[in-house]
Amino acid sequence: MKFSEFDLLSPEPLPVSGIGSVKAVTLRHIAAIGFHSYQLFLSLLLLDTDTYFKADNGSPIFSEQLNYYASLSDSDKDKCTVFDFLVTNPAYNVLIQKALSFFITGEIHEASCSYQVQDNGTLTGNISRNNWNEVCGLILQRQHIAKNPGLEDAAKAKNARALKILEKLKSGAKQAKQKEGAEEYELSNIISALAARSSSLNIISIWDATVYQLFDQFNRQQLNAVYDIQCTSASVWGTKGTQFNINQWFSNPTGNTP
Repeated sequence: MKFSEFDLLSPEPLPVSGIGSVKAVTLRHIAAIGFHSYQLFLSLLLLDTDTYFKADNGSPIFSEQLNYYASLSDSDKDKCTVFDFLVTNPAYNVLIQKALSFFITGEIHEASCSYQVQDNGTLTGNISRNNWNEVCGLILQRQHIAKNPGLEDAAKAKNARALKILEKLKSGAKQAKQKEGAEEYELSNIISALAARSSSLNIISIWDATVYQLFDQFNRQQLNAVYDIQCTSASVWGTKGTQFNINQWFSNPTGNTP
């Protein structure tokens, strides 16, 4: 499921049947829990089985899970999800509940290998292995992060050729992520730069923007900066022989995808 661009820009929680309402997290919400905790929550939502078992924390339960997973046949490994291991690991179990409480409206209650979402005493969702990937994807969309379910588990590649292609895709995704992670694109720098550059936001008011709104306005600011340069050039040299488009200022910089 994908939220529409209108939904992603909305400051209101977005209700999803069987899951609950996904909050519109603001910068002020992130500041309240600390940026490190926010990053930790996002890392949890991005985990797959492969990365989970690479994050060895040396705990007895983790070792038991790793030995169990290693003993499985390939077909049985395919049936496992990262949620199966997260929910049965006490440390991650607590972290999941904190993350869901931050991103989902209502109260989170642990059930049998699942989490029930209640809002004002009414059951609004049940989060389990069956919808965990969807829950993660919807939350990440509102954080302007795309999670590709096709890169979930190398174990799900059915043959050597598919496995080799999958590993290549993962490598490319990792390199792209490293490029995107440059200092200029860190959240703190974008907040500061946009507050200084924007005609409507400042360093005080910007904290009421949602994460998605922040990146939307940042992308718009970049688009408008280029547009202003092109307008100046067109006014001096004319538009003959150029690709200047008077309507470029309201073109969609996101392509309707987070």
